[in-house]
Amino acid sequence: MRIDASAIDVRVRTQGISGDERGLATIFVKTVAWMRMAKPTVELTISAGVVAMKPQPSPGDVEITFDKDGKGGWTAALADITDCPFSAPLTPVVERLLPIYQAGGGIGPEADAVPYVFLPVQEGWLQIAVPGPLPDGQGAVANNDETPDSAMSGRIFVSHEGSNRGVVIDDASAIELKIDWSFAGKPTPSLIQLRAGTPKGQLLGMVYVSESSPNAREALRRLAEGQLRPAICLYGLAPSPPILASGDIRLEP
Repeated sequence: MRIDASAIDVRVRTQGISGDERGLATIFVKTVAWMRMAKPTVELTISAGVVAMKPQPSPGDVEITFDKDGKGGWTAALADITDCPFSAPLTPVVERLLPIYQAGGGIGPEADAVPYVFLPVQEGWLQIAVPGPLPDGQGAVANNDETPDSAMSGRIFVSHEGSNRGVVIDDASAIELKIDWSFAGKPTPSLIQLRAGTPKGQLLGMVYVSESSPNAREALRRLAEGQLRPAICLYGLAPSPPILASGDIRLEP
């Protein structure tokens, strides 16, 4: 059964990795439908955006499942994100590392740039040379294609299963919300699934950079002793180089 979309107001309130990081988004509802599932559950489907969501997830979609945690709250879980190009701008990273490398002896006091950064990987460190700026006219090119109207305003900010990994959604061309309502006693939502199509935002806690300087005795401290700081990762955007870039996010334990 369909419901008049103008009759409802949908807002999503979320919490990020820390208690101070909160999100609030208004969903611009286009259609609302409900279907009775196994008693006593009803599934409410809310769709937003001018681009219709496909029945199955498409590459680049961000999917979040909100489930009751047994304590009266909710736990958010992110699905793997495939074929979703993201990038980590290195300019703020190398600016922060310059005095650290100079003080630690990794580069000389006269140096005005950091030549490389170190990323922790499963079995040690990955050393990556910092690319220089591209010649004029060869930087990132914005997408000039007409962008569909946004399906939301505000920000959706969640932590993956209460960890230090999470996602921020600042924009999406389409959003689908599926809410399972239980009518056993007082009507209450029991499961919420959110899928965002063509989203834009940030990935949190996915890529880390060492803030320890190499020196004459060792290239880096042992992994357990190194100081790490997360790098900002952007998706759905075209940042200016230098950047790190990749395409899939696998949320393994």
